Amino acid sequence: MFQIAVIIISGVCATAVMSLFLGFIHRKKIANTDMARAIGSIFTREEEGSFLVGSVIHIFSGIFFAFVYTLLLSFGPVFTDIGIVVVSCIAGFFHGLVMTMILTVLVLEHHPIKRFRKLGIDVIIANLFAHVLYGLTLGVMFSSLGFNPH
Repeated sequence: MFQIAVIIISGVCATAVMSLFLGFIHRKKIANTDMARAIGSIFTREEEGSFLVGSVIHIFSGIFFAFVYTLLLSFGPVFTDIGIVVVSCIAGFFHGLVMTMILTVLVLEHHPIKRFRKLGIDVIIANLFAHVLYGLTLGVMFSSLGFNPH
């Protein structure tokens, strides 16, 4: 039960760090990384009311992926805290690549809100870095909370 609590807490924290990073990038107008509204408006079909929906979906997705990372760590030869952090960062990079492909192919072509249909290299880089940051935070949380993948 302790391990499940650690995974959930770590997933929430890693998602929060990722969301704060993307929010900062968006507020500074570096890239259109308003992911909570982008995710939420897929379901609400409008921007109004989409932030809460998108945030909830993003948090639950972060928890789900924390369990996926746990599964990955349990299959690998990861026995040290540094190993957990490094493998989680690498997983974050590949997670970011996959999510960017999904974002590009599925979401952009069919998003109901026009401003979310544009994708530039700035959004791709920010999204990729945000997923590496998710993996880093998850790995640090796992290590500091005494998570044992085996």
